Amino acid sequence: PGRLADYRARENEIKDTILAARDSHALVYFSQEGCSFCSEQDKILKFFIDKYGWEIKEYDIRAAARYAAFFGIETSPSLLLISKNSSDYINVSVGVVALSEIETKLYAGIRILSGKASPTDYSTYYYQQGGALDVKAPQKKNNNNK
Repeated sequence: PGRLADYRARENEIKDTILAARDSHALVYFSQEGCSFCSEQDKILKFFIDKYGWEIKEYDIRAAARYAAFFGIETSPSLLLISKNSSDYINVSVGVVALSEIETKLYAGIRILSGKASPTDYSTYYYQQGGALDVKAPQKKNNNNK
């Protein structure tokens, strides 16, 4: 029960953060005409728009080659999170990704761009935090190996 409550609290925090950021951040979607992967990503992004009310600016990587080159986009579909208050941005995804993955990456990106977290805060999966793979976990020093 405790883990389920923790999971629900985390889901609510992610949802609330994404909802609160729709006016201060933007999603840019790079697609390509005739791209079957983009067609699938379009369907997933429709769910995202319906759930969160974000507007997503879409560019075709061929027609808007200048924008794609500026952001280093070579593959479609690709999603970028942009802070409206600065020139900072973070790559959210490359290729088709599920709604849950978009939410998780947006949550991390919003917190990083807002200065509330650093990239190392998201270097491990949630279930790995505090374990051996967590770069922020306290490391025990062996005094004999100085």
